[in-house]
Amino acid sequence: MNAFPETRYESITPEKLLPWMMKLVGVGQSHYQPILKLRRLLENSSKRACPQVVAAAIIYLYLCLNPDYMTQLGLTRQSFAKKVQLSAPNVIRTAREMLGILLKSMYCRKYCCFVV
Repeated sequence: MNAFPETRYESITPEKLLPWMMKLVGVGQSHYQPILKLRRLLENSSKRACPQVVAAAIIYLYLCLNPDYMTQLGLTRQSFAKKVQLSAPNVIRTAREMLGILLKSMYCRKYCCFVV
């Protein structure tokens, strides 16, 4: 019955899901550190969203902040949501919340005209 007792005490976090979701979308491993840095900056931004949506929103936000790379991958809102197997409105809403937090911080002033 207790094949994996450690799972009783561990919970899945967006950080643990990032590599898997990056692979689903086709984002290269060379982008992992900047995405992780963005996640840590937005650590407590979405307490209501499930970890899967938070991880997907972080990656989507990163791609939106790097539109050339997003175009290179051939992604749109709908295709991104389909690849991560989540609802597009949930991912977009969470990414917008995160963008609002970034814009309020001094970190991201150069993206002040950016709209997700």
